[in-house]
Amino acid sequence: MLRKVSDDATKEGYILIKYIVQGGTKLSGSVTISGAKNAAVAILPATLLVSGPCRIENVPDISDVRLLLEILRDMGAEIHRYGRNTLEIDCSRARNATAPIELVRRIRASYYLIGAELGRFGHAHVAMPGGRNFGVGRHKRGVFLSFFRAFFFYVFRLLFRFYLHVPCLFGG
Repeated sequence: MLRKVSDDATKEGYILIKYIVQGGTKLSGSVTISGAKNAAVAILPATLLVSGPCRIENVPDISDVRLLLEILRDMGAEIHRYGRNTLEIDCSRARNATAPIELVRRIRASYYLIGAELGRFGHAHVAMPGGRNFGVGRHKRGVFLSFFRAFFFYVFRLLFRFYLHVPCLFGG
């Protein structure tokens, strides 16, 4: 027997629902686990570093993912969707473009684009990542920029954007 106890209690803005399962009947079935947002927003910009198509499965259909796809498309990526959660992204024709400021400022995870642009083009024009005020709390703008300066990146501020340049990249 499945009995719903309550659904009106709230904690941190979420509605809590409590179910109690009683009885000797064995439960069976399956649950489809959707892709993780934090993994998807890191993987999508990394496709800029690949010279051919990337097939990514189990990508959640959420606003941050849609925004990143729009940014990549604006940079010249070809994007095809297969089914609801599979994407094929080809950035081989991606040009050295500036990501649209109105999109970048709406998504906090846009900082992943900085590394991908630096890795592919040697420089990046970016707006400060959005989704939260980076001048407050633990995400201070100074900390964000000092990280790049500590690794010998040149960082310049141009109006609402930052220009980052690295003279030489080393990697394995």
